[in-house]
Amino acid sequence: MCGTLSFLGLTLWYVPKVGNIAILFAMIADALAAAPTLVKSYHFPETEDYRIYFFGVVNAAIGILAISQWNFEHFGFPLYLLVLNLLLVLLIRFKIGKRLQKRNA
Repeated sequence: MCGTLSFLGLTLWYVPKVGNIAILFAMIADALAAAPTLVKSYHFPETEDYRIYFFGVVNAAIGILAISQWNFEHFGFPLYLLVLNLLLVLLIRFKIGKRLQKRNA
C-alpha cells in the first residue's frame, strides 16, 4: 500500500514539470515510503539503530546551513529530511512508543 502510494507520488512528481509542486510530491512520496519505518520505530524501537538517522539529521542540517536562497525550492526537501530523521532519532533513542504504550496500559 505505502509502496503503491509512493509510486503514485513519484509519478505526480514527474508529471507537472513545475518545480515547487514536483518537490512537494517528492516529499509526499518519500513520506509515504517512510511510513512503515516510522510505525516500526514507534512500536519496535529496539530493531533500529538511531545513529543512522542521526547522521541523516546532520546531513540535512548541513544542507540547510548551505542554503543561500531562502525559498521553498531550496529549503523544502532538506527541512523535510531534517524533521523526518529527527523524529526517527527521537522515536528510536528514547523509545517514545514503548513509553506511551506503558503509560496507557
